[in-house]
Amino acid sequence: MEQINNKLFLWISLLAFLGGGMNAFAILEFSLTASHITGSVTRISTDLAYYNIPHLKIMIGLVISFFAGAIVSGIIIGSGRDFELRKRYGDTFIFIGVLLKLLDIYLDTEVLFVFILAFSLGLQNGLFIRYRGMVIRTTHMTGTVTDL
Repeated sequence: MEQINNKLFLWISLLAFLGGGMNAFAILEFSLTASHITGSVTRISTDLAYYNIPHLKIMIGLVISFFAGAIVSGIIIGSGRDFELRKRYGDTFIFIGVLLKLLDIYLDTEVLFVFILAFSLGLQNGLFIRYRGMVIRTTHMTGTVTDL
């Protein structure tokens, strides 16, 4: 078995920890998941079935926010080749951290904060790492565990 790049392993571990922590915060603080969009899409269909319009709007907002973050990530990073730490990754995470802190200080609406959290996780998920032909995502562990 080939030895994995230590920098890559540390980077993936930190990103997965960060993504999981942000999602856990959203669950504990707001009872909403910010990174598990499959569940949010499922809730959209049940909200439609039960005509729960206020919750439907929140779920649609979460999905759109996550998707918008992934789009911005694609614009910032582009489609890279194999793993290589670049300044754009660091700048992106500094931007996310500053944005979340400013919103925490100045924002009164909790739902908007969760939308920004979902945007940030979409941005992080879009910062995929390609390593030896595999695409590694860091906000959803399902595929990673399956690959393992």
